[in-house]
Amino acid sequence: MEILSGLLLTMFYTPSMSLKNDTVLPSQVEFGSINIFPSLIISLLALAIAFGTTKLFKKVVS
Repeated sequence: MEILSGLLLTMFYTPSMSLKNDTVLPSQVEFGSINIFPSLIISLLALAIAFGTTKLFKKVVS
């Protein structure tokens, strides 16, 4: 049901753009700087949690 309502909302969405005639839109978009350390730390933490839970479940089952 939520997927259907999301599809309908996306299909009928019209953005409100209030631009003046003298406004020029930029042709390139800047997404900001990329810092690899936070994503690396989160990835390693997720890896450690996954490894720990599999070891715990293996110990409980055996």
